[in-house]
Amino acid sequence: MRAGPGLGAQETCVEHQCVPAAPVTDVCVPACGAGLQCVGGACVVPGGTNTCAPACEAGYTCDNSVCVHAGGNSGHETAAGASWAILVYLVGDNNLEAAAVADLGEMLDIGGGASFKFVVQVDRAIGESAARVPGVGDWTSAKRLVLQGGAFEVVADLGEVNMADPAVLADFIAWGVHTYPADRRMIVFWDHGAGWVGFGQDEGLSSGPMLTLRQLKQGISQGLQAADLARFDVIGFDACLMANYETASVLRPFAEYFIASEESEPGHGWDYRAFAAARDNPAIGTVSLLSALVDGYFAQAAASSEKPLDLTLSVLDLTRLGDLATTVNALGGALSAALPAQAAAIGKARSTTTRFAKAARPEQEFHLVDLGDLASQVVGTAPGLADAQEVALHAALDEVVLINRTGPMSDRATGLTVYFPPSSDLYDATYDSLTEVAAWRNFLRLFYQSGSLLTNPIDLPDAPAATVVRWLNGLATIDVSVPAATAQQLTAADAYYGVVSETSDDVYLLYMEPAWWSSASTLQGAWDGSALVVSQGAVEAYGYAEFSADAGAQFIKVSVPFAYQTTGASESRYVELRVTFSATTGDIHGSAYYEYSDAGLAELTPAPGSLITPIIPVLTSTDMEWSTTAPSPFDATQPVSIAITDIFAELGPGSLIYLDITVDDYAGNSDYVSGLLPWVAQCGTVDEVGQCQGDELFYCENDELQYIDCGAEGWSCEFVNDEGGYFGCVDNAPPDPCQGVTEVGVCQDNVLYYCDAATLYYVTCADYGKTCAFDAANGWYDCL
Repeated sequence: MRAGPGLGAQETCVEHQCVPAAPVTDVCVPACGAGLQCVGGACVVPGGTNTCAPACEAGYTCDNSVCVHAGGNSGHETAAGASWAILVYLVGDNNLEAAAVADLGEMLDIGGGASFKFVVQVDRAIGESAARVPGVGDWTSAKRLVLQGGAFEVVADLGEVNMADPAVLADFIAWGVHTYPADRRMIVFWDHGAGWVGFGQDEGLSSGPMLTLRQLKQGISQGLQAADLARFDVIGFDACLMANYETASVLRPFAEYFIASEESEPGHGWDYRAFAAARDNPAIGTVSLLSALVDGYFAQAAASSEKPLDLTLSVLDLTRLGDLATTVNALGGALSAALPAQAAAIGKARSTTTRFAKAARPEQEFHLVDLGDLASQVVGTAPGLADAQEVALHAALDEVVLINRTGPMSDRATGLTVYFPPSSDLYDATYDSLTEVAAWRNFLRLFYQSGSLLTNPIDLPDAPAATVVRWLNGLATIDVSVPAATAQQLTAADAYYGVVSETSDDVYLLYMEPAWWSSASTLQGAWDGSALVVSQGAVEAYGYAEFSADAGAQFIKVSVPFAYQTTGASESRYVELRVTFSATTGDIHGSAYYEYSDAGLAELTPAPGSLITPIIPVLTSTDMEWSTTAPSPFDATQPVSIAITDIFAELGPGSLIYLDITVDDYAGNSDYVSGLLPWVAQCGTVDEVGQCQGDELFYCENDELQYIDCGAEGWSCEFVNDEGGYFGCVDNAPPDPCQGVTEVGVCQDNVLYYCDAATLYYVTCADYGKTCAFDAANGWYDCL
C-alpha cells in the first residue's frame, strides 16, 4: 500500500505515511521495541504488515492491525437521537476503590430514566474500601450494574476477572450495546491513566496488568464489531493524562467525540451528577452534554477540600483529527529537516514547554508536553524554523479541540499532549508500536540520532578560576564560565543548592531552580537560603521542593517527593505532595498526594496504617540517592505541615553551603561543577532596627550581621520604644533600690553613697567641711 500521494523529495514511506528520510543507517537510537525491526534508522513492523487476526467481518476493514468500520470516521451522524446509554468500564480493583464507590453514588443521585441509563461493569478490590453501594452492598468481584430508574440492578456477578484483558473489554461492549440499545452511546473508561502508555490497572491480579493503547483499540474494535456498531458517539476517560495526541489518534476510528484531561485528575474525578443534563433532556446535543460534564468537573473541584488549580479537561472532535495529524506530521517534518543543526534549539523549546505529571525524579515522569505550546515554544526559540507549521497546527487545534478548560496553573495548555522525552535514555521503546503516529516517532528518532552523532559532548571547565562561589548581597552565589561550544549545545541549565552534613561529607540537596545567564558566557545561580521543612507534630525533616507558577504569577505550586509505604509492604512507592497557594497572601488553595507508577498517575488516599517520609536527593562520596532527614516516618493518614525556612539563619560557624550548576544537552549528556561556600553571617532582611529570635538579638551594622545572646545574660530580647525604636536586650529583673551600691559605699563628686537595709543613703561631705574617701581602718567609704 502506498502512503497516499507520491513521496516528496527527501521523504520515505514508513507505515503508510510520508516522513523525512532518516540517515542511511542500520542503527536505531534508541533501540527498537519488541516485535519491530530497524530499517534505515526507523523502527517498523517487519515487512510493513498490516493484518488483522481474526479477519474482519463484512463491512469492516483492517486499519493499523485492528478492524474498523468501512465507513470511516469522517463526519457526524445526521440524526441526534433521543436516548442515551452511558457505558462505564470502571476498573476499581486498586487503590481508587473508594473513589469508584463515590462515583457510583453520584450516578444513584440522579438515577436513570426511560431514555437514559448507566450500564456499568465495575471490579472492586480486596482490602481497600468496605464502603457499601446502596442496594448492592460491598463486594470484591466484578459486577455488571444497570441504572434505569432510582436503583442499580445487579445484572451479573462475573467473579474475579482481568479488567486489563482486551477480551473482557470487548465482551462488555458487545453485551452493553446489544442489551441496552439507545440512539446515542458513550463509553467512559474509569481508572488510572498513563497517556499513550495505557489505562486501567487491575491490581486484583498478582501481575497488576493494565490495558496498553494497542489492547484498548483491540478491545474496542472487537466489541464494536461483535455489536455491529460503527462507533461510539463519545469515548471518555475519567482518568489522568489521557487527553493525548497518540491516544486520540489510536482511538480515532471508534468515536465521534473524545473527552479527557491532559493533567492528572483529582481523586473525585468527574461529577456524574452532571449527566442529569441528558437524563432531563435526552435530545441534548452531544457537545452540550460534554460541556455540562466539563462544568460539573470544575465545579466539583472548586467545592472540594483540595481545590486544585491545575485542572484541565478537553473535548475533541475526532472526525477532524485527520487535519490535525497532517499539521503534526508537517511540524515533525520541519523539525526533522532542521536536524542536526537545530537540535539544541528544539531541545531548549521542549524544556520550556508546558509539561504534565512533572516529577522531581525524571525517571518517574511520563514526558508528556502540550502539543500547541511546543509549537509556540519552537517558534519563540528559533524563529523561522517552523513558523508556517505552527500557524497551521494551531488552526487545526482550533477545529479539533471544541472545549479546552484549564485552571490558572495550566493556562498554557491547548487541549492535547504529545510524547517527547528530553533524551534517548528516557525514551520508552514501547512507543514504537504506535503505527498511527509514525511521522512523529520518526522525528523523535532523528532528534535522538542527532544526539548520538555529537562528537564533542558538553563540558564545563574544571579550572578553579572558571567557577566562583561567593556571598553577594546576602545570597550564596555561584558563577560558572561556559565555553562557547558547550553553550551552543545546551538545552537546560539548573542550579542546585544544599548543605554539607555535620556528621559526614554527604550533601543534602534542598533546592533547585533554573540557572540564568549573567553574561554571554557565564551561568549564575544565587540562593537566599530558602528551604522546605515538613513536619507532623514534633517530628520534622527537610523536604525537596520544585516550584512552578501560573503565567500571571498569582499562584505557586510546590511539589514535594515522599516515600509511601503501606502496612506489610516490603518496598515504598513514590508519591508527591502538591500544594498550591496564593503568591500574595500565602493562603493554601489545594493540597493532595499523587502516586506515580508504571500504570499511571492518580491522587492517593493513604491507607490506614500507612507511613510517609519526605525524601531529598543526597550526594554521597560515590552516588546520588534519595534519602530522608526525618528521625521517624509520618502517619500518612494525618496532615503534614510545610513551611519555608531560612536555613542560613540556622547555620553557624563551620557550616558549608553546597552550590552547583548542572547543564544538559539534547543527547542526554550532563556535566556539572560545584563549590563549597563557608557560612558567614549575612544581614539579609535584618536591618539596624534588628530582630529577635527568641532571646537572641540580631542587628545589622556596617553591612555585617551582629549577634547577642540576651538570654545568656539573663536578659530578654524585646522592642525598645526609644529614639524611633529598636530591638535590644532588656534586663527584666526587679529594680535594685540601691542601684548596685553596697554597705561599703562609693564616692562620687565628694558625695558619699552607701546602702543600709535595702535603702540608698547619701551624704554631701563638703557640707561638713570633709572629704569623701576610703576609711581603711573600718573598711568602708566615709566623710573624713
